[in-house]
Amino acid sequence: MPEEDYSYILEHLQSPERLLDPEFQEWLQQKEHRELFGRLRAGREALIRLKYNTKVQIDEEYRRFERYVQRGRRIAILRRSSVAACILICLATFFFFYNDFVSRGAEQTDRAGGKENPGVRLILTEGTELNLDNRILEMKEKNGVWFLCDSSHSLSYRKEEKTKRTDKQEGSLFHTVEVPAGTDYTVNLSDGTRVKLNCVSRLRFPIEFAANERKVFLEGEAFFEVSQATEWPFKVIAGDMEISVTGTRFNVKAYQTEEVAQATLVEGKVAVTDRLTSAPQVILQPAQQYNLNRRTGDTRITNVDTSLYTGWLEGLFVFKDCPVEEIFVTLARWYEIEVIYADPAVKKIRISASLRRSEQVDGVLQILRAMDKMQIERKGNVVLIK
Repeated sequence: MPEEDYSYILEHLQSPERLLDPEFQEWLQQKEHRELFGRLRAGREALIRLKYNTKVQIDEEYRRFERYVQRGRRIAILRRSSVAACILICLATFFFFYNDFVSRGAEQTDRAGGKENPGVRLILTEGTELNLDNRILEMKEKNGVWFLCDSSHSLSYRKEEKTKRTDKQEGSLFHTVEVPAGTDYTVNLSDGTRVKLNCVSRLRFPIEFAANERKVFLEGEAFFEVSQATEWPFKVIAGDMEISVTGTRFNVKAYQTEEVAQATLVEGKVAVTDRLTSAPQVILQPAQQYNLNRRTGDTRITNVDTSLYTGWLEGLFVFKDCPVEEIFVTLARWYEIEVIYADPAVKKIRISASLRRSEQVDGVLQILRAMDKMQIERKGNVVLIK
């Protein structure tokens, strides 16, 4: 990256009001410029947190800053105090990332029930828990594997040097990532596989895979982009399903609170096994979905429009001719709301909709009300449908 790009960004950081200049905003439209800007912004935020610690409530200061921006009082704020000016040098840079900031659920205190989001958690081998939200982290495990949490809402693993893999994964060091309501998170595994976890999901994985196989354990929903390795099978254990692949892209949905678990193949080929029975392994082709009913043990393969099951990757709730009950199961998980039906018949009404996950719950409910198929009332985190 040219040195003048660094200077150009720093010039604007030193005068936060210049961050709103049309010329600078246009310059940020290029991906490499935005990435550099994000790294510098993240570094400044880390320094401010380190220097002022709990004395600075960055989320609250940002909301206060935005309110003043809307009133055209940016310069007046900067004169309040030297500390406030220092804070705003960092916080002003958030302006350009606001939509993404909201869509990832980072605005944690303005949810349906008014609860504070616990944040994405990383649980290390010995049980130590780390909060990954708004944090830059680089650490090394005792087997020489580094893991890095950066400002892009992701966690990545890499080996410092070549080490001999064991034949048994049971001897590996395992990490666990837990994702709360209202957000998602990406984990880049040591073999190059990319896993995007949906809300209220949990992934347990070895930080370095065994020589004979790669195996991870999922509770919830995730989209896998498995690094190709024909002689090195990748397995996902998701409740009663076991999905085996060598290199492909697929979605797995296996929430313990839902009766049906699903594996949806987007690209490549996967083999799915029902771990409850001795049923033969099933091979899926692209645009096919495997459904396992945990209660009855019944399995079913259907041809599907995969975009209906991967829309969440683009920040959308996508429903096509979907029962209201299924829709609100998804919304309840994301917004942490409790849904009550005054009339059970409403559950079977079918709706098609594409909704932004960055929308606050009231906005989503208003869109559903406008369809005139049901009445919806909300009090706190309780939603009544009739």
